[in-house]
Amino acid sequence: MLKKPTIIGILGLALAGCQTVAESQMQKVHEDFAACKKLTFETADGTLLKRRLWVGDGTDSASKLTDPLPLTQAERDALARYTASVLPCRQTVAEHDGTDAVWAMPASQTFWARTDEIRTKLEAGEIAVGAANRLQMQAWEDFRIAQAQAKSTAAAESDAGRQAAAPHTNCAMANGQVNCTTN
Repeated sequence: MLKKPTIIGILGLALAGCQTVAESQMQKVHEDFAACKKLTFETADGTLLKRRLWVGDGTDSASKLTDPLPLTQAERDALARYTASVLPCRQTVAEHDGTDAVWAMPASQTFWARTDEIRTKLEAGEIAVGAANRLQMQAWEDFRIAQAQAKSTAAAESDAGRQAAAPHTNCAMANGQVNCTTN
C-alpha cells in the first residue's frame, strides 16, 4: 500500500504533467491562430489593410505609428470584411479559453474587448491610424503581461495547494520518549 507522501508525490507529478499538456495545447492554439490570421492578410482586404495597419510580422515600418489620417472609406469597408474573415481565428482561441487555460481567460477577454473597441473606432473613422496602431500594440503588450502574471499566480496557487496537501509531522517529548503524529 502506498503511503501518503508517495501518493502526494504522484499527484504532484500528475499535476505537473497536466500543466505541461495545457501549455503545449495553448502553444498549438497560438500557432493555429497565427496561421489563420496570416491567411486572412493574404486576401485582397488584408493586403489593403496591411499597408497601414500594424501587423507585427516584421514588415511594419515606424511610419505606421505616426500616420495622422483615419482609414479611407474603402479601407473601412475592407476592415469590416476582414473582421468577419478573422472570426473563425478568434473562435479557435475562445474555444481553447473555455477548456484548458482558465487562468488565461480574463486576459484574452480584455484583449479582445480592447481590440474590438479600436477596430470599431477605425471603422467609424473616429481615430487616426497611427493612434490605433499604438493602442493595438499597447493592448497586445498588456495582454502578454496579464497572461504571464495570471500564469504565475496559477502556478503559485497550485504549488500552495500541493504543499497544503502534504502531510505534516509533529513530534513532542513525553515521559522521556519522542512521540510523532502525522496529519
